[in-house]
Amino acid sequence: MTPSTPPEQSAPPAIASTVDANQPIAAAVSLTEVEVRAMNVNQLKEQLKKRSKSTNGKKSVLTERLLACLNAPVVSQEEARKGEKLAKDLQAFHPNAAWRELVPNAHAVPEPLRPAHLRGPTVPENEQEP
Repeated sequence: MTPSTPPEQSAPPAIASTVDANQPIAAAVSLTEVEVRAMNVNQLKEQLKKRSKSTNGKKSVLTERLLACLNAPVVSQEEARKGEKLAKDLQAFHPNAAWRELVPNAHAVPEPLRPAHLRGPTVPENEQEP
C-alpha cells in the first residue's frame, strides 16, 4: 500500500492552475456564472461581503449583484479597513489636490552668508558660531 496525500491537503486543480506566485491568493480565485447561480444565499452573501458589496435582498437580487461584480477583486477585511482609514485621512485635502514627488537638487545649496553680529536663535549669546 503506497501512502497518498489526503484530499484536504491538495488543492483542486481548477484553483491551483489559476494561482500565480506573484499574486495574492484571494485575488486569484475567480467565480464563473454557473458557480454563482449554484450558490446558496449564505455563500452569495459571503462572496458579496468579500467584495464589499451589500448583502441585503433575496437570492435573485444577491445573484445578480454578485454577477455584476464578478471581476472585482476580493478584498480582505484588513485591506478594507486600511482603505477606509486612508479615505478618512484624505478628507482633509481638497478633492482636486494632487501629489507631487519631491526631487533633490542636482547641486548643493550653499549656506547663506550672515553678518558676524547676527546669531542663530538657538545659539547662546556667549558662544559664537564657527
